Amino acid sequence: ALGVLSMDTTVRASHGMAVTGLLDTFGLPGATHPVTQAANSDVVVLVGCNPGQTTPALCRFLDRVRERRGNVIVIDPRRSETIKKDDIWLQLRPGTDNAVLGAFIHWILQYAQIPVDQLIKQSDAPNIVLSEIMGAYERHKSGKYKNWKKVDATLSEPYSIFQRMKNHFERYDLDKITRISGVDIHLLRRACTLLART
Repeated sequence: ALGVLSMDTTVRASHGMAVTGLLDTFGLPGATHPVTQAANSDVVVLVGCNPGQTTPALCRFLDRVRERRGNVIVIDPRRSETIKKDDIWLQLRPGTDNAVLGAFIHWILQYAQIPVDQLIKQSDAPNIVLSEIMGAYERHKSGKYKNWKKVDATLSEPYSIFQRMKNHFERYDLDKITRISGVDIHLLRRACTLLART
């Protein structure tokens, strides 16, 4: 297309082979998880893709979600055949999808009923990370050692990964994100509420 003969990309070098392998293994060229998981989901989020055109087999599973009164959230600047009447379509400015995803994380960390015991067992949220003080790294004084690392079972320690993540995403409030992305604030709030519920 560019008239350059010596161009090479990762699409040919790595992803091309992955697509072939995924097609042979799962019957779909793009997803690395079983698509049946989508059919059993309460909320499915599609970011910048149009399975209605690229992977029609996935649309059957999205239809099953809709039949069960589940929700499909589509984050895309363009309207596509994937979007159905009751879906939440977050139409945004191109290149601002990370801001919208940050708004999801902000909302979930602020308003969701997060099961602390699951976070502690299944994630690195309670881990206390190195803090930079006066140009030198030192381990924070509080917290208890679990195996070889310090953890905070209450998730209240300021240097725990959970609290650092919460502090980082505080700036992603919905008003700011709607100004950045152009997404309708009511639709964004509705999508955030659905995600926080799951």
